[in-house]
Amino acid sequence: MRFPRSRTLVWIGSLLALFPLLSLAIAAWLQFDRLRDDEAARLMGTATVIEDHATRSVDAVGNALSALAEHVAAEGAVHPATLAPLLQQSLASLPVLRSLAAVDAQGQVLASTVAAEVGLVIDPGLLGVQPEAGHDALGEVLRGAGLVHLARDQASMPSLARGTMLPLVRRVRVAGSDNLLLVALIDPDRFASYQQLAVRDEHTVAVLTSYQGRVIAALPWAPVTPGQRLLGHPLFTDFDLPRERGSLVGPGLRDGTQLIGYRVSRHRPLVVLVEMPRSRLVAQWFDAMLPLLLGRLVITLGLVALTAYAWLALRSHERAQRGQQSVHEAVENRERQLTELFKLVPELIFRVGRDGRVSFVNGRYTDVSGRSAQQAVGQWLPELFLPASREAVAALFDPQRGRTPRRAIGLLGGPYGIERRFDITVVPLYDGDELRGFAGSAVDETERLLLQDKLRGQVEFTARLLELVPVPVSIIDRDGRFMSVNQAWEAFNQRRREEVLGRVAGEHWTQADRQAQRERDEQLLRQGGSDSAELLYTRVDQSRRLVRMNKVAVPGEDGQPVAVLNAFVDLTEFREAERAIVAAREAAEQVSRLKSDFIASVSHELRTPLQSILGFTEIGRQRALDPQRQQALLEEIHRAGQGMLRMVNELLELARLERLPRTGPAAALDLRGVVEVARRTLGPLAEQRQVVLSVALPQRPLAIALEPAAADELVGQLLRHAIEVTPAGGAVEVIGWAFGGETLLQVRDGGPSIAADQLHRLFEPFSSVHPSKDSSEGATGLGLAIARRIALSADGELKAVARPEGGTLLELSLPQAALPAPAAGPMAAVAVPGPAPADGPQAFAAGPALPAPGVS
Repeated sequence: MRFPRSRTLVWIGSLLALFPLLSLAIAAWLQFDRLRDDEAARLMGTATVIEDHATRSVDAVGNALSALAEHVAAEGAVHPATLAPLLQQSLASLPVLRSLAAVDAQGQVLASTVAAEVGLVIDPGLLGVQPEAGHDALGEVLRGAGLVHLARDQASMPSLARGTMLPLVRRVRVAGSDNLLLVALIDPDRFASYQQLAVRDEHTVAVLTSYQGRVIAALPWAPVTPGQRLLGHPLFTDFDLPRERGSLVGPGLRDGTQLIGYRVSRHRPLVVLVEMPRSRLVAQWFDAMLPLLLGRLVITLGLVALTAYAWLALRSHERAQRGQQSVHEAVENRERQLTELFKLVPELIFRVGRDGRVSFVNGRYTDVSGRSAQQAVGQWLPELFLPASREAVAALFDPQRGRTPRRAIGLLGGPYGIERRFDITVVPLYDGDELRGFAGSAVDETERLLLQDKLRGQVEFTARLLELVPVPVSIIDRDGRFMSVNQAWEAFNQRRREEVLGRVAGEHWTQADRQAQRERDEQLLRQGGSDSAELLYTRVDQSRRLVRMNKVAVPGEDGQPVAVLNAFVDLTEFREAERAIVAAREAAEQVSRLKSDFIASVSHELRTPLQSILGFTEIGRQRALDPQRQQALLEEIHRAGQGMLRMVNELLELARLERLPRTGPAAALDLRGVVEVARRTLGPLAEQRQVVLSVALPQRPLAIALEPAAADELVGQLLRHAIEVTPAGGAVEVIGWAFGGETLLQVRDGGPSIAADQLHRLFEPFSSVHPSKDSSEGATGLGLAIARRIALSADGELKAVARPEGGTLLELSLPQAALPAPAAGPMAAVAVPGPAPADGPQAFAAGPALPAPGVS
């Protein structure tokens, strides 16, 4: 494939522009390598100078210790008087020293350049080295300024100074024993001062260390301190220290990559490190390369500019050639394309002269009119349309209307007599200021109008259908606002649609209810579909109704949900009816069970006295009995008959009360008289059962409204029950008073205790809560059931309470009534001490004294 000339020029220019950049890259790499080697050599040279000074200083101290050792060995003993001047002389000649001292094997300082140290006992082990006789050894750097900081007596040791010391120890043989140490304490600060003279660049760091990497001396700006150990430094982990000198690149004393030069002392355990940041080396390299870089960039930009200029010129020439050729081809193709395009356009396209006669019309005319397009050419365009719209179409070609587009509606007759409606748009064509003709299009709106009419009818039908639906329906938009509601919704919520349309749904709901409905709506708007749930719906009047809410997403034109249709059914009455049906069913079942229990209990209660009557009758018929025995049998038969009669009477009374809850005509009675009648009536029963019956009533009347026979039955049943359940020797207490518009009567028996959950069974027919009650004694279990129904019929209440001390308390509460005149009680009143009740001074009828009743 042959490349155009402009593309070849681009390749050539690019290669020429890349050549200076490539040469610059090679030169930069060589320059950086050379600069790195120079800096490494400089760092190693600096390390050599510092190491040489440190080694010579330590050697000078070692020579002084050697001379002192020879003097001591020559004398054969240690004489502090003669040794001290020699120590002072050596100290004066060696500025690098802090002090000199002679120490025996026990650590006692025999002589020292510091007078305060003489006689001091130190721990020789703290010096860190134990050289052989005739040799010296260099220890690790120590904190302190003299031997006094190595004393064994901690109490006499002063606080450590900020300085450090480097011990050089020589062992001397005296009198055949290695019992003398000559100790020289070197000042590391002297080494640091010399490092500052050797290194004046703050970007460079110099450090003097031992073989183990412990810092002896360092520059003030170094990030290490004397005594610190360089554990992670690569010089002490990755390299062989005996090599005297060298350089490396890697992590150092400071952050980042460092260029490191080092020097190892030949016969002393000393190492000198000199470092500089690699970034500093890069900065130096960049400063050196900057002029060369700028020059090469200028050359490159010049070549690029020349290439671009030549390419643009050549490209313009080629474009002009292609443009001329494409213009000719485009003109030819445009005519063919327009012809084919007009055939495919669904609108009616035409062109007319300034007089309105057709010069061109596309094939759409044939489709809508059933006539050939060639037949329309040369005709006046308004004549192609029906007479009803010709005037409007003719007005489109008025030359006085200027250059603005014109629009009109035209009716065109089609095949089979179908009229089609067209929206006609015409644009005038000018050649300068001269009108040459018109070009226009006509859009067929027939189907759209039909669909609009159909859609309008469907919308109206849907709206009417929603209005007729008896279920409350509403439509909520994406913002949670009402779009539409029907009449059922208005009736249910008691609000007119004008009050809610456009407002947020559920403004009167609680925040939790509104949030829950909003989340359901948002889920339907995201996912579509429908949802249904039962919930409590709050109306405007804050009444809550149980409804089943059905939600359906309403799609828009693009098929995505745009609203939510809500329809709900009120289930409140339905649920209440369900509960009523269930309650009725349970009540019917309960009645059926009670009926069965009632029949069984009545059969049992009747069988016992009948057996007694039959048995005693059989005895009297078969045997000839003496009159006394015969009288006893007749009494038993009479008692059994009375029991049967009593049970039958109670059954009849219970049935009457269930059928007619109200008793006879109510009359105002004094409850004291009713109690007194019951006390006299049941006195023999109490005496027979050896039960003490005590009555305590106030002097003032206790007025109630009740039919007299019902009142006697009510109080009699209460006292009879208490007497029957109280064992022999027990007591029954009857207390009455008036309080708060009510008349209260309490009957306390001495029977056994009853569990609180069993108290309700006392008022059930034929119940047997008390084991002491025996049907053979005439107890039927109907008494309290009858008493409670009588109390309820008089708008009163009868309840049972378990007493903590044992027994049961029956409390009767009846509404107070007004007596026509004070009723004098048949009993003589006696005063009983105690607090006054709520209705006045306390005075009770005959009977044992009792404590004042409380109000329950």
